[in-house]
Amino acid sequence: MNIPTGHILLPALEQSISSEKCVAIIGAAVSTPCIPLWDKLIDDMIEYCEIEKEQVAQTPGPENQNETRLLESAETAKNTKFDKYCEYLDKIFGKPVLEKDTHQYHLLYRIKFKYYINLNFDNMMINAFDKHATANFSTYPNLNAENAGAHPNHIFHVHGLLDSENPARSSQIVLTKSEFNNAYNLKQSELGYFLKNVLRYNDVCFIGCNPSSKPIREIMKLCQNEVANTFSRASGNKPNWFYLWDDITTLPTDSETGLIPVHYPRVDDKFLGFQQVLEYLAKYKPPSRKDHPDPPSANRFVSKGGPEL
Repeated sequence: MNIPTGHILLPALEQSISSEKCVAIIGAAVSTPCIPLWDKLIDDMIEYCEIEKEQVAQTPGPENQNETRLLESAETAKNTKFDKYCEYLDKIFGKPVLEKDTHQYHLLYRIKFKYYINLNFDNMMINAFDKHATANFSTYPNLNAENAGAHPNHIFHVHGLLDSENPARSSQIVLTKSEFNNAYNLKQSELGYFLKNVLRYNDVCFIGCNPSSKPIREIMKLCQNEVANTFSRASGNKPNWFYLWDDITTLPTDSETGLIPVHYPRVDDKFLGFQQVLEYLAKYKPPSRKDHPDPPSANRFVSKGGPEL
């Protein structure tokens, strides 16, 4: 298979994965276009809940004004329009998962990371992994960190899980301003402690993560903290933190965060370049017309010698 990027650090990432040392951190781009990206998810929720600008008590400050608006608007929606808030989230995350939409998650299963940290609410990864073997997963706030590495392909839904069996009304998720503040409190939060240890003792690879979104910015802060306080005192002991991204100019400098950008070309606005990188790492070969006279769409995953997935 042709290498989708000539980036010099791709072999280092491959070596980390093959050595079973690398943990995948999964962002919103892996679930698109079925699930809106983080900013759009909240913007659409604000509209659905009919939250007016004057209803939102915004915190002043020049930095990250849009992020603050989104977080505080989500807070307002939950506190003042709870029924509509839950209705919107269930509308987005309660719908059935279609196999044609899970191709990238099937690829992630085949890549065989040490385990998976999923920042998304949807159950698309669980659904895809279940087609190969029973998916092992834990979800916020009960992450059960001892499962890290104990079960092959374990999935940690670190911001919570929403689906038809886990409706918004009865599920704990991390979406509003206060929820992020509580979840990433390093002194009191199991999530903050868990992620800190993941970064301290493992190679990681950020996949489908937008560095400007709130979930990734919180993890960036953890990276910066580890670089400044832990690895500055222990030369040469820092694990490799890879970041798959199509525009490395938007990443914070590696000296601040310790990130190792692995750049791939932006083929189109539908994340085709990203998908090609996953297909390469998974050693995926699309089915040929000879094998399938009437082949499935390009977004279908076919397991050689097994059922179509």
